Amino acid sequence: MTEFRPPTVGGGGRWALTLYLLPLPLVLDAVLSLWFGNFHGVLSSSIGYALFVAAAQAVRQGSQQEAAVRRRPRALARRWPWKSLGAVLAGIATAVTAAASAGHDLGVAVAFGVAAGLGARLVYGADPPLRAEAVAGAAGNGDDVQQALATAYGRLDRIEAIAAALPSREFQQRLRTIGRQLATLLAMIEQEPANFALSRRFLNVYLDHSLDVMEKYSRVFPRGASAELEHNFRSLLVDIENTCDQQHRSLVQRDLMDLDVQIEVLSQRLRQDGLR
Repeated sequence: MTEFRPPTVGGGGRWALTLYLLPLPLVLDAVLSLWFGNFHGVLSSSIGYALFVAAAQAVRQGSQQEAAVRRRPRALARRWPWKSLGAVLAGIATAVTAAASAGHDLGVAVAFGVAAGLGARLVYGADPPLRAEAVAGAAGNGDDVQQALATAYGRLDRIEAIAAALPSREFQQRLRTIGRQLATLLAMIEQEPANFALSRRFLNVYLDHSLDVMEKYSRVFPRGASAELEHNFRSLLVDIENTCDQQHRSLVQRDLMDLDVQIEVLSQRLRQDGLR
């Protein structure tokens, strides 16, 4: 069986925590200014801290978006430059703090702000492209492909949820293996738009029938599944794994006829022997 490797998911968002921690002295300054009746100090410190928090939120959102894009490159119809916004807000927050709280003149404050913004950009990195690349040409209408991929990824999320809910460790492992296989296949479709024409039945028929069987079994299992039912479900999961492997080879070889035959065979079994 072909080895499937899940896409790597990035994880630089934890560094956004520093943007929450570094400006904490502004909170103390605001409290002290309030104690001594310095309204200007309260206002400047509060605005500066609010801007730093907004920058941290933007960077965190950008990091989460980056992780999603690395896993599913074209799953998002629109992407926003959150990290760039965070860097700009960090620069503005630094300039405001330098001028209003630290008492630097405007030129020095602006220099501090520019340096802080550039530093944030270097530390947290750049954003992914603002929009997903168009998928058209031989694959058909780009919007249709995007919708099909979004639906397929939604089904993949449901398979992962079913795996987490089942008490059987064997079935959990098999479902997670299937999830990794499906994620790899969807990534192949994203990376090579022409694969969509070869995978239309896979996305619209096979994946739908497979998920239907898995969800039926997950509803039956808590009530006590029979040994025969467990055996049938195990056999179906093995068949799904093998079909995913055959799908992968078909995409690599671009063999549409072989792919349609394999999907039709499994679809018939899923309909007839799923959970009768």
